[in-house]
Amino acid sequence: ESSEWNLRSFLGDSGETAIASAIGLDEAELAVLMRDLDEAIYVRRQQVSDIDSVEDSDGEETRDVACDSTPRGHAVDTVSYAVGCVFGRWDIRMACDHALVPVHGDPFLPIQPATPGMLVGPNGLPAHDGYVASRHWLRSRHHVGDKPPILPDSDALELAYPLRINWDGIVVDDAEHADDVVRRIQDAFEVIWPDSADSAEADLCSKIGAKGGLREFMRRSGKGGFWQEHVFRYSKSRRKAPIYWLLQSSKKNYALWLYYHRLDKDLLFKALVNYVEPKIRLEVSHLEMLRSRKGAAGESGKEAKRLAGELESQEDFLSELRDFEDKLRRAANLHLEPDLNDGIVLNIAPLWELVPWKEAKSYWEELLEGKYDWSSIGKQLRQKGLVK
Repeated sequence: ESSEWNLRSFLGDSGETAIASAIGLDEAELAVLMRDLDEAIYVRRQQVSDIDSVEDSDGEETRDVACDSTPRGHAVDTVSYAVGCVFGRWDIRMACDHALVPVHGDPFLPIQPATPGMLVGPNGLPAHDGYVASRHWLRSRHHVGDKPPILPDSDALELAYPLRINWDGIVVDDAEHADDVVRRIQDAFEVIWPDSADSAEADLCSKIGAKGGLREFMRRSGKGGFWQEHVFRYSKSRRKAPIYWLLQSSKKNYALWLYYHRLDKDLLFKALVNYVEPKIRLEVSHLEMLRSRKGAAGESGKEAKRLAGELESQEDFLSELRDFEDKLRRAANLHLEPDLNDGIVLNIAPLWELVPWKEAKSYWEELLEGKYDWSSIGKQLRQKGLVK
């Protein structure tokens, strides 16, 4: 079964149709307009690819087009959608049952607090742990802004959401962890394609060009990796707003992914206590086991040589993990109170040592120079005596 899917049909096209009707376009004229728009996007994307795409010394590519309607673009969007489902941003049930997707409604009404595909609670607002709207509620909702009454569900299965959500806003690049980012994406694929998740994943990776599989794509922080693709898609003109943050160790062997909308004053400490510190303890134990086996193997022979190589690699990995821990703890120990009104670039700035994005470092330096005194984070840094 193909992994190809159409984002426009998933979200519904009633919004475009209503807007077209309001400005006097019939269906044929709308079709011509959409054709011209798709062609313009394609031409512009080709120009950017041929001329404006530049890889700088940090391995970051710059371009100003956030739309990619190619098969590769759709594949990247599908992985991004799965990540959003894991964090509880999107309602994965709608990918399996399009009848649950609400109609857009009047496009000229006030902006709604939740988009059509968002995971919501019975109050119509973004869901939280233990507060997720049932299928019965979703079926009772016709338009995006509707708030059906909270009806009792006679079927207990109605209350069972099909995907475990990382409500803490953290997943980890660690194949041995239950919250491993690749494993969690695969969990989402198994919900969407219950009979063909493996083949769908292989198809997506083929279209993306990730010969090493999903982990290669998620781990690659530069050109062609998920992080850069995510930055491109969540940027427009001068506005850069990635909501899934990659915090990566120096040699890219370990990383955390944080969800911006779960950001609070304790998130970095949760990451340390629940993910980084246990990982270091586990790897220290592994190191001691290798040392014991190396001592028993002696100083010569093939086994001794192999164990010596493993021991050296393990020591390097532990050093990399401790460096990651030190940098994350430095940011956590600032004890900054996040304020989403400051915007993403200012909130991500204190993590500049771990985020493979030069924007974070630039904004951090500007914050320390007092450039954003109006912001909550700027005021906190000044109160702490950190502004130059």
